[in-house]
Amino acid sequence: KCNFCTHSHFYPGYFQRQVGEIIEEIEVMVKQGIGLFKFAGSETPPQFGAKIAKEILNKKIKIKYAVGCRAIHNIGESEEFFESIVKDFELMLRAGLIAIFMGGECANDQINKNIMNKEANKNDITNTIKAFRQAQKNTRITAYISLAFIYPTPLIEGITLKNVFDEDIKFIKEVLPDSAIISPSTPFKNTNWYKEKKFGFNIPKDFIDIFMKYEYVLYKPPSLWPSAGGISLNGMEFKEALLECEKMRRAVEKLGIPTDLSDEYFLMIEALGYKDKEGLMQFKKETSIDLTSGYYKNIEKMTNKVNKYS
Repeated sequence: KCNFCTHSHFYPGYFQRQVGEIIEEIEVMVKQGIGLFKFAGSETPPQFGAKIAKEILNKKIKIKYAVGCRAIHNIGESEEFFESIVKDFELMLRAGLIAIFMGGECANDQINKNIMNKEANKNDITNTIKAFRQAQKNTRITAYISLAFIYPTPLIEGITLKNVFDEDIKFIKEVLPDSAIISPSTPFKNTNWYKEKKFGFNIPKDFIDIFMKYEYVLYKPPSLWPSAGGISLNGMEFKEALLECEKMRRAVEKLGIPTDLSDEYFLMIEALGYKDKEGLMQFKKETSIDLTSGYYKNIEKMTNKVNKYS
């Protein structure tokens, strides 16, 4: 239902698969020498994840895996509900869970509600993270949280870009994710951001054509990108938005938190034996050097080691 999301255009509905089917697929892949898994759904609710985990444990399947997880609405309203989610996370951790990916989007509840159309608020995000951390403490299993933000965002009256920046940074300091993914606002085709003018995007007719044909280079400075065809957000040209996004990334990294490491990267990090914040930053540095230089010596070594671990 998020205003920036294309899922509802492609998938008019959804259903939960049978746990038995999922376990059968895992068993087939384990026999083929695969031991690292990224669950494909954008959200695996802890209550459902716990059912899968229970079967993994019952069958003594040895794997490591990562999942997407939404902030759980009203998790802080009841101590009993909070504790039940902690128990669900404990089961998932014991079954091999290494990392979760969660969309925070923005620390300002009004922006999340009116611009993002997200049900969860800041308290929901905070308490879901607390439940996951508590489960780690109870099980003594190290696991990771990758928390995603969108910046710069469309705005509403009374809230400035500086307000959003300051609230996001303050929130990241409070919840201390293991990585923060910072992405600029992009009006993908058929999303509400693309279709509705109220969000402040100016979208030229050739926008899609330009971006689908542009051959980009990872980590190439935005100042060197070609013209984006006049697309803008609240009068901010796309290159300016990229530079503003980079400003937040730098601010997060100054806190000692790496950016752009999603849950599947933490699967690799686990396999490679990197530990603590220093290890995460080292992983980011070594892979970034390869990506920017086009010389993949570090990545090739990592790939071989990850495959062997799997």
